Amino acid sequence: MGAYPTAGTRLAGCPAVRYTNRLLDALRLEGDPVPDGLVAAVIARGETSAVNGGLRRLERNDQVVPAELPDDLEDWLRTSGRLPPDVDRARLDRAAELFREHGLQMALILSTASLIWCYAATKGVKALMFSSRMRHDLYHRAAETSQFVLLVLAPGGLEEGGGGIRAIQKVRLLHSSLRDLIANSGRWPTDELGVPLCQEDMLLALLTFSHDVVAGLHRLGVDLDPQDAEDYCYAWWVIGELLGIPRAIIPTSIAEAAQLRALIARRQFGPSPEGAMLTKALIEMHDRVMPGEAFDGLLPAVIRLLVGKQVADWMAVPRGPWDHLIRHYGTIGRTLEFFDRSLGSVGDLVDELAYRSLTRMAIEATDTSARASRSRASSAAPGPAGVASRSRPRPRRPIWRSGADERPGRRRACQDRGPRIGGGNPRAERVPVHQPLAPPRAARRRGRGHR
Repeated sequence: MGAYPTAGTRLAGCPAVRYTNRLLDALRLEGDPVPDGLVAAVIARGETSAVNGGLRRLERNDQVVPAELPDDLEDWLRTSGRLPPDVDRARLDRAAELFREHGLQMALILSTASLIWCYAATKGVKALMFSSRMRHDLYHRAAETSQFVLLVLAPGGLEEGGGGIRAIQKVRLLHSSLRDLIANSGRWPTDELGVPLCQEDMLLALLTFSHDVVAGLHRLGVDLDPQDAEDYCYAWWVIGELLGIPRAIIPTSIAEAAQLRALIARRQFGPSPEGAMLTKALIEMHDRVMPGEAFDGLLPAVIRLLVGKQVADWMAVPRGPWDHLIRHYGTIGRTLEFFDRSLGSVGDLVDELAYRSLTRMAIEATDTSARASRSRASSAAPGPAGVASRSRPRPRRPIWRSGADERPGRRRACQDRGPRIGGGNPRAERVPVHQPLAPPRAARRRGRGHR
């Protein structure tokens, strides 16, 4: 591996990636070959149940891989479970600090606009809609995403004592399992859409968690120091490589990210019934968890501000009386920053409340997963678990699923039945809510991000 360039630069002699339609067309035909092969082998050998149990107990980056896992999967978990040797840990630390400093605004963007930008991709969104997990249990899917973000962006989350790398490995297995499920359904037009959850779609998701968060902060009135913004995106470039995106196609600066983002938008963004359906479900999900009625209609107005008029109209984001106020003043972020700077302990409370709200979603997902697991254990019939076979039309279950959609008595779509791999120990994977959620205010008033 070559060394990571510093912000906005590349190594001498290494040309910048020239993102073209031809390159992205090729990336639509690429998945994640190594874990894709591992998942297929596990299913073919009928080892789903054993692998599930082993992965549930694998939570920390420095934890020994359970010996009962198949040798090929054990080797992959060991060799892929470490940071690249040339990573700049100081930049990762600064990105984690920035996430904690601006947790309220970033959580807002990550839980709304980042998802809707993915829904706007007319090809990629079809894979998201394929499973009933996304159609019917969006709250817990969003909660799992929140849990993932907390683990990978926590201070030290990618180091030995953290849990971010194990979370990344399980997400890769989830993606591979979904590819296997969709590809073997007989209902996926590869010639038209490419490989489900392909490398182009992975790049877009990476951009919505990095470049688009920085852009969203700007729209909310929070202008980051340029180096802070580059460091935050750098952390996601590292996470992207750990997620199986080849380093050669990952941007190394915000400028490159903007070029790639614009090209993908021209290629894929547009109206679709799938995108509108997921967006509607997302807004309804947020409405259910927001207390009271005083701010009804505010969230769609904020979403329209973040994603822009065209994408908002494509995704059928409703208009309302808040639109003019949000558009006219555009001071949401500045107001939050004012409270953060001026109100002392109250500002600290706002920060903590925002960070804990993100944590609460993750805990809700894991608690539901634990209840579902206990319910399955008490009602399961004796005997070996059935494993999907390529010789029978029996559908398959994705690897590394939380089980949050398996509430007793709920009828699931047929393509989601069957065994799965993974599941995680829900309580052990939480980010403890009692630990400090932001650096001391004196440290935060050094001028980073506050103007």
